[in-house]
Amino acid sequence: MDISIGAGFTTRGRWLGYFPVGGFSRTAGCIRSRVGGAFVLEKQIATIIVEAVKEITSAYLFMEIEAGPAINKPIDDTYRPPNSEATALIGLDGGLQGGIFLSAPEHMADYLASAMAGEELNNFDEMVRDAFGEIANMIAGGIQTNLSTELGAIELSPPSIISHGDAEATYQGYNRSVRQFFKTDSGPFFVEVFYT
Repeated sequence: MDISIGAGFTTRGRWLGYFPVGGFSRTAGCIRSRVGGAFVLEKQIATIIVEAVKEITSAYLFMEIEAGPAINKPIDDTYRPPNSEATALIGLDGGLQGGIFLSAPEHMADYLASAMAGEELNNFDEMVRDAFGEIANMIAGGIQTNLSTELGAIELSPPSIISHGDAEATYQGYNRSVRQFFKTDSGPFFVEVFYT
């Protein structure tokens, strides 16, 4: 599956539709793969992502967000990591093997980091990168806590920040992912959990 975020994702303040081609069906507001057995876990992960993001954005960023669609990759499609302007990656080990991405256009990374810092930050500089990574870390902690009750202990890696999709990592073997989209008054972002 290739969900193109590209230019549409950088549009400020507008919610954009994402329509993957083939291999999906829409059920109860969630897009799911044709592989039925994984749907329960995928739906749980989407719900957990929404809860974690809403908790962090409300408690630490003092902003309202709206959850959009959740997109689950079909098991037989090749996994492709986000190709966004700003991405934070947190690795997962233990009860769930994989990782968590927080991805956004640069202006949204600046906006989220500014909300966290309580002052205007921009240009995706070192302060923005640190704050963006910390936001990803807090969201990952919320996801980790909820998933650990079902799957056992899950360890988190420190955040890695990736600019413009410049990731030098191998994602072979990650055959599942849940990508949950959100929008704010300043634009969209998404959180993705990928796993084996």
